[in-house]
Amino acid sequence: LVDVHPHFTQKIHEFKPASGCHNGTRLEEAVPDSISLKETLAIICEFIEVSIHLILYIRDIYPASLFTRKKKFNVPVMQATHPDLNRYIAEVVANIHQWMREQVTDKVALVILTPDRKTAVERFVFELVPSAYPLGQMALSVPQIEQALRSFFLKISVCDAMLLPNPPGCTFALMAIGCEPDPHTTKRLRFTSRANSSEPRTEGVPWTPACSAWTGPLGAGSDPGLPGSASILPLKTMDTGLLTLHLYAEEADKSAFGQPNRTQ
Repeated sequence: LVDVHPHFTQKIHEFKPASGCHNGTRLEEAVPDSISLKETLAIICEFIEVSIHLILYIRDIYPASLFTRKKKFNVPVMQATHPDLNRYIAEVVANIHQWMREQVTDKVALVILTPDRKTAVERFVFELVPSAYPLGQMALSVPQIEQALRSFFLKISVCDAMLLPNPPGCTFALMAIGCEPDPHTTKRLRFTSRANSSEPRTEGVPWTPACSAWTGPLGAGSDPGLPGSASILPLKTMDTGLLTLHLYAEEADKSAFGQPNRTQ
């Protein structure tokens, strides 16, 4: 397996909670005190964890024999059976859940990479923004949120028909994109999880700054001067009344990797 090892290293310490997200509007200021975001974020992170497994299956990152059929929110999904992979994904999402509650990050990306890990060919992005409704006046119940997330799973399951095949042997990385740390700058922090077999395991999953090849234009590789070329495929949006969740895919021009383009 690629990107999976029981030994993780180097916890990040300098990634501090931001003073504000989305132009200074903090999430707890967007809803009254009587409405908690805790349960909403927990459900969304459950959804993200299951979605990672499903995307890895749909996009053929691992053999289909590595997955088994499960149900989540009463919808059939695919889950990996390798314990190290499952543990890795669970620990990454647990970190992301904590950071979302602390308003450190508001965007998560599953990045699909070429076998040499130098070029990103696809990104599946989960983005949270404050609800369009003021003060949670249209907040959904837990069953309503779960029902809405079922349609996300169904959309992921059919997105394979809307994306071109990836080059053989692709791998993946998980990336957390931080809220703006300074109201005077638009720079956003990007961190990716890393596994390193040469170091003993530490508590949790280590996070290090993501390389430009993974965060920059798709298909540009490690050369920031290359423009790259990507198309965006919106998949689904849900407004819970407290938070709005956007899911979309970014796809590189895969003709450079020997894959046919859409006109062939």
